[in-house]
Amino acid sequence: MTLYPQTGYYGPFLGVLTVAGLVTLVLLFRLRWYALWPIPAFLLWSCLINVFNAPGLGTPLEMAVHLVYALLAVACSYLFLRHGHLLSTGFLGYVTLLLINGALHHMALLSGGLMGLVFDAYTPSLIAVFQFLTIAVLLRMLWLMVRDNRAFFGQLNGKVRRQASLRTLRLWWPMAVIYVALSLSWWALLNLIVQPTLIAEFDRARTELERSMGPLLAADLEIDPTLITEAEMNDLSRREGFNSLFTMVDLAQSRLAANDWVGEQLRDHREKSHAFYADWKAEKSTGEEALERSVRRWSQLQIGVSDIRIQFGVIMAGYETLRGGNFVDQADRQIRAAFPRSTLPTLNVPSCWFWQVGCIVEATIARRVNRLMTRLHEQLIGAVTGQIETLYTQAEGNAERAVQSIREFSAELHRDTSRETSEAIQNTFRIWRGISLLALIYGLIILLKTLLIVFSRVIFSAKGGIGATAQFLPHEPPETRSDIVRHGQLFTIPTSVPEAHFISRWGVTLEGPPPARRRPMGFKFPVARILSGTWAMNRIEGNRAEEEDEFDADLKVDEPAELVVWRLAKGERVIFRFSDFVGMSDDVHVRRISSLSITTLVLGRIVYHAAEGPGTLILRTTAAARISSEAEGTRPAPMPKLVAWGAETSFGVLAALTTVDTFLSGYNLKVGNGARVVWDTSTKRGDGPGTGILWFVKSFLLPI
Repeated sequence: MTLYPQTGYYGPFLGVLTVAGLVTLVLLFRLRWYALWPIPAFLLWSCLINVFNAPGLGTPLEMAVHLVYALLAVACSYLFLRHGHLLSTGFLGYVTLLLINGALHHMALLSGGLMGLVFDAYTPSLIAVFQFLTIAVLLRMLWLMVRDNRAFFGQLNGKVRRQASLRTLRLWWPMAVIYVALSLSWWALLNLIVQPTLIAEFDRARTELERSMGPLLAADLEIDPTLITEAEMNDLSRREGFNSLFTMVDLAQSRLAANDWVGEQLRDHREKSHAFYADWKAEKSTGEEALERSVRRWSQLQIGVSDIRIQFGVIMAGYETLRGGNFVDQADRQIRAAFPRSTLPTLNVPSCWFWQVGCIVEATIARRVNRLMTRLHEQLIGAVTGQIETLYTQAEGNAERAVQSIREFSAELHRDTSRETSEAIQNTFRIWRGISLLALIYGLIILLKTLLIVFSRVIFSAKGGIGATAQFLPHEPPETRSDIVRHGQLFTIPTSVPEAHFISRWGVTLEGPPPARRRPMGFKFPVARILSGTWAMNRIEGNRAEEEDEFDADLKVDEPAELVVWRLAKGERVIFRFSDFVGMSDDVHVRRISSLSITTLVLGRIVYHAAEGPGTLILRTTAAARISSEAEGTRPAPMPKLVAWGAETSFGVLAALTTVDTFLSGYNLKVGNGARVVWDTSTKRGDGPGTGILWFVKSFLLPI
C-alpha cells in the first residue's frame, strides 16, 4: 500500500504516511521502544518513493531511494515476525479495515474505499487482502516453529530425533498423500477438462460472430473462406431474417443508390468495420493463459459487432428520417431491430449430475458469461438510445449531424466498454489465480501444523512412542505453592477483601453488590472474550467493609457446575480457556501466548491465554471439578476435559499410535506428581464417539 502516492496536503511530502510516521516516532521516544525504530523510518521514507519515482527508474538517486525502502520493509517484517501477534487488536483491526475498504470499493459505494481518500490511484483488492493474511500466517508459523523448538530439539540426541521423525512420517503420510492427490485432481479438472471445453465453446461462439461479419467485410478484406459459404449465407438469411447481418447488408445495398448521403455513411461504416476486424485479427498474444485470451478476444469481437449493428441502425434511422420519419422514434426502433437479443452468441449450458464436478464448473461459468453478455447488451443499447434525443437536439434537428454525433458516441462507448471488459476479465483471472495461491498456502499451513502435532504425540507418548518429557512452556514454577480450591456452587467474596474483582456477566449469577459494567482487559482478545461473554464484566470494589449498604458478593452456579478458585502466587502463570473463565482480581494480568512448540502442540492448538499472578483466578466447570491435589488428580483424562494448568506442567500422552487413530481418535493426557491442573469431569467434554472425530479433525484443519 505504501507504494501508492499519498494524497498530499500543501505538497507531496505531507500526507497520511507523514502523520503516521511522526506520531509513531513520538510514541517510540515516549515509550522508549528504541528497537522499533525501523517502523517510523519506513513510514517517513515511504513519502519519498513517489517523489523520486520517475517512470524510468534509472537514476542512481531513484535506485538508492528504493533500495533503502526495501531494506526498511524487510526490517519491519522482521519486527512483526518477532514481536507481532496475528490475533492482536491492532492487526485484526488493520485487516478488518482492509476488508471494509475492499467491500466499499467492489460494491461501488466508494471508489478506492476509505484508503482511496488518502492514497492516490489506490485500487483495493479483497483477494490481495486474503493473500496478505495467509502469507502473514505462514511466515509467522515458520518463525514460531524455529523459535519455539530450537531448544527442545537441541536437547534430543540424534538417534531419538531420527526415531521420532521416522515414526512421525509413517503416521503422518496420509496428509501428504491427500494434499498431493487433491492438488493434482484440481489441476487436472481445470486444465484437462474444464479449460479445453470452455476454450472450444468460446471458439465456437467467436466463429459464429466472424461468420456474421463475413458479407459485411468481404468487399475489401480477405475473409477466412472456412468461415462462411454462399449457401450458408443464404440459409442464414432465410432463417434469421432481419436479425442477420447478411440481410442488413442486402438492405443497405438496395438503398445505396437511393441517397448519396446514405451511401457515404455506409462506405465509412464499412471502412471502420474493416479497420476494427483487421486490428482484432492482427492482435498478438500478450502472455495470457489460453482460456483468458479466448474469453477476452470473444468479448472484444462481440462488443465490436454490437457497435457495427448499432451504427448501422443509426444510419438506417437517418435514412428513414430523410424520407419523412421521426428521427428519435426511428433511431430507437432501428437500433433495437439491428441488435436484438437473439443475435447474442450465448454459450451452451450443459446439464449436469451432482457428481460431475467438471460439468458443474463449466455450466456455472457458461451461465455467468451469458448473464454478463445479456446485461452488456442492455447497457449498450440503453446507453446509445438514452442519448439519441439529447444529441438530436444538440444537432438542431438535423438528422445528418445527429447521425454523425450518435455514431461517434457509440464508437467511443464501445471502445470504453471493450477496455473495461478486458480489465474485468483480467481481474477475474487474477482473482482466480489468487484463490489458487490462497489454497496452496492454506494447504502448506495445514501440512506444517499436522506434521508437528503428530510429532508431538510420538515424542511424548510413553506407550509405543519416545516417552520424552518437557514443560508446557519454559516457565519457572512459583517459589511458594499456590492454592487451588473447589467451592461447589457458591463462592463468596467478602467485603473486607482489599482487591477489586471482575466477574463475568454470563454463566454465573452475582448477588450482593450492584453490577457495574467495566472492560478490564481493554480491547485485547476480542474474539475469545466476545464468544465467552467476558468482553464486559461486572466490577466489585475492594475494601467495602466500612461503607454503608455493602454486602458480600456471592457468585452462584447451578448444579452440577462448580466454581474453582486458583490463588496465583507472584510470577505464577496459569493457562486457561476463556470458555471456563468467570472472574479474576484486578491485579491479575492476562496475556496471549502463541507457540508452535512441540510441547504446546500436544494439545492441538497454537494460541493460548494465560493469567499471571499475583491474584485470584475464578473458573467454572460444567460438572464436578477434579484438581491435581486430590487423590484422582493425576489420573489420565481426555484432553478436552482440561480446564487450567500451570505453565510449567509436563504432559505425557497415552495414544494409540496407528495411522487411523492418529487422525480419528483422541488421546489421554497424564501429568506428573506435583503438577497443578484443574480437570472437568463432565462427560460432555469427553472424547466419546462423534465428538472425538470432530474435535481432532478441527484441530488438524484449523490454522490456529
